[in-house]
Amino acid sequence: MLLIYKNMEIRKFLDKNRDQVKLIYQKGIDTGNATFQTSAPSWEDWDQSHLFNKK
Repeated sequence: MLLIYKNMEIRKFLDKNRDQVKLIYQKGIDTGNATFQTSAPSWEDWDQSHLFNKK
């Protein structure tokens, strides 16, 4: 699925995107508006806490 709205693109999450996702998540943490966490979790912790079409 691909959805493009103005300058935003929503597409399927792939393992190769994890560094970009972590950076975006950390930016949300830095604003103080995204979560109570103080830093983005490791990939292993992130992966265990989110369901992405588990095999």
